Amino acid sequence: MAVTDKISVSLIIRGHNGSVTSLATTITNTALLTQKKTPKLETARKSHARNNQDEGSNDDDMDELWGGLILSTGQDFSIRIWEEADELLILEEEEQIAREQEEEEELVRSEAVIPGAMPSEASEIGPLGRPTGNTRDAADMFMEAMDIYEEEIVKRKNGAKNTTPHPLMVARGTNCPEKFLLKSLMALRAPYSRLGGGGAGLEHALGALTSEHVRRLLPKLANWLSRGWEIELVGRSIRHLVTLHFGLAISCSELRDAIRQSSKARMEQLVRAKNLIGMNLAGLECLARKLEENQQIDLFDELITTRDKRIKKHKAKQARLMPLLPD
Repeated sequence: MAVTDKISVSLIIRGHNGSVTSLATTITNTALLTQKKTPKLETARKSHARNNQDEGSNDDDMDELWGGLILSTGQDFSIRIWEEADELLILEEEEQIAREQEEEEELVRSEAVIPGAMPSEASEIGPLGRPTGNTRDAADMFMEAMDIYEEEIVKRKNGAKNTTPHPLMVARGTNCPEKFLLKSLMALRAPYSRLGGGGAGLEHALGALTSEHVRRLLPKLANWLSRGWEIELVGRSIRHLVTLHFGLAISCSELRDAIRQSSKARMEQLVRAKNLIGMNLAGLECLARKLEENQQIDLFDELITTRDKRIKKHKAKQARLMPLLPD
């Protein structure tokens, strides 16, 4: 290969940390080693020496001789093998695909491990699945929503109440900053959304939040729990964040107050839910008694009797269809 050809090829070869130090070609077809001179090869060499054929025929001759395989070495002591293909190679797309694969592998390696929790194979209760690119995007989306929430709060404190809400707030269908942030948190666990991933997606997305965003989020979650907003979702988020960032929670006085507030609010919400369930059960029992009095029959005994009759009828039908077996 000529010096100018070597320089031009080395300019487009990438993949080494540093410049390309050497280039070489190798034969991929071992039959070419024992191949005798043919009129076609002789004609090709003569035409190549005379430089009177076009570039396409020269490339075909080199492909027949060398197999289209090039080896390159770099200053980082790495060796790259380049093989000719019919597909068009776009270096930028190849680099982007390689970066995406590295990010996916890094996310799999950085799977969140909860201190003190049992492994998923030893317990039926635990984090499901693995963090993916979607959960990382969901965490970025939620951190952006937190920044928008704080910007809107500052605007309203400064007296700018008639300002146009942020476009993302309009997309969420609300002009209240707190409702917007709560809906953004609810979107993390939506199983049919692009950024959601069910319960495991919620935990992995919360685990990808920065410490600064966790410090700003926990007091808001405690406030929502006190108000009774999405009790199950907010309580689960508080538990997961406190478990992951326990050192940060006990070292910051603001977070300690938020944990105390959330603990008190959780007990209040449990008592309220217990009273609500008891009231509903009492109402159902009262309704059942009224139905029994109006119809002068024991409603539940009739249902049980009907079910038993249906089961007996089904068993009798199976017995008739069952073939008789010899003793």
